[in-house]
Amino acid sequence: MSIALFLSNCGSSKKDVWDGKTKAQVLLPVDSIYDYSALNNAVKKIKPANRLAGSRFFLMALGTYRNKKNPQSSLGMFKQAISYYPSGRAYYELGNALLDLRVHEEAYNAYNMADELDYKPKFKLFYNQAFNMSLAGDSARALEYLRRALEGGYKNKANLLKDKDLNNIRYTEDFTILVTKYLSGKDVGKKAMFTLLENGFPKVNLPYSILDHPEKAYNDKKIINYDFADFIPGMQESSYSRDVEDEYSYTANLVMNDTFAVLAFSKMEVIADTLQPESTYLVSYDLNGKIIDTLQFAGRQSSKEFKIGIFNKNRQITLKEYKNTWRDDPDSKGYVGNAIVKTDLLDVKYYKLDNTGNFKKIQPEQADIGSR
Repeated sequence: MSIALFLSNCGSSKKDVWDGKTKAQVLLPVDSIYDYSALNNAVKKIKPANRLAGSRFFLMALGTYRNKKNPQSSLGMFKQAISYYPSGRAYYELGNALLDLRVHEEAYNAYNMADELDYKPKFKLFYNQAFNMSLAGDSARALEYLRRALEGGYKNKANLLKDKDLNNIRYTEDFTILVTKYLSGKDVGKKAMFTLLENGFPKVNLPYSILDHPEKAYNDKKIINYDFADFIPGMQESSYSRDVEDEYSYTANLVMNDTFAVLAFSKMEVIADTLQPESTYLVSYDLNGKIIDTLQFAGRQSSKEFKIGIFNKNRQITLKEYKNTWRDDPDSKGYVGNAIVKTDLLDVKYYKLDNTGNFKKIQPEQADIGSR
């Protein structure tokens, strides 16, 4: 596949997002968002335009809820996001906002819908549901959801023993039995979360290239939830209140040894009616999830410039930067009916993954040019 053809295909896959011909339709009326039958019917009709519209409402809601600390104002935006694109993460965050407002019955429903859509990590969902039921005074269901959270991998014993939201069940015999059974001698959190994140990345064999595996770049069906923001560069600092927001997806698990791991994630800027900027990054971590180094591996910075990367078996990384020339300037003429007429190579850079997990730049004369 030629590079120009690949980029053209990437654009056409987003056609119903940016060409202005296909508009996102409401799939689930707000008054039906807790109806299982309506939800299942809506999920079958999701199109890329729905994902884009839903993502924009979702990020607006998340900014209002988390950054502006205004859960009440976020509710309508979360529900709008769900009406366009029913997703587990939107229901989960809606449940969290409702829990903060102590609207327990509706929070319970929102969490259940997140579970229906297979929200992960499950233990976070069940743990929050345990909070919700404890605060609502329903000890039996609180203990049941706590059991599910612990069975599903929740391991932060310190939080479990001190969080005031669980006071209604903390001093019961059943609570003591659960903690003793699942967390005796354990105390932890971040390492367990990193392991869970790591497990979400598909393992691939080297050599690896975005051109060789275009389907493994940004994938809007494998979104990384914001529970993992500590491990994804840029995710924690995202300002949800801006007009342009970033979405992150699992891409590839490239290296895993006794010292460090190298994962690749992809990022897309959610901008309406344009070719979405997308980038893929390599990140190396120590075994506890601490970031060692980061390197942009591939991406489309604009309609005209893009980068591809090749990660070889000898841990050499080759980055090639290109420029597209379009028949008409897409910034003024758009993409519909437009075409790339030529693609020029601008630069080639080489890096080597060393034994400490760092990406070290090397000179062309040090590179194995023929290696793949």
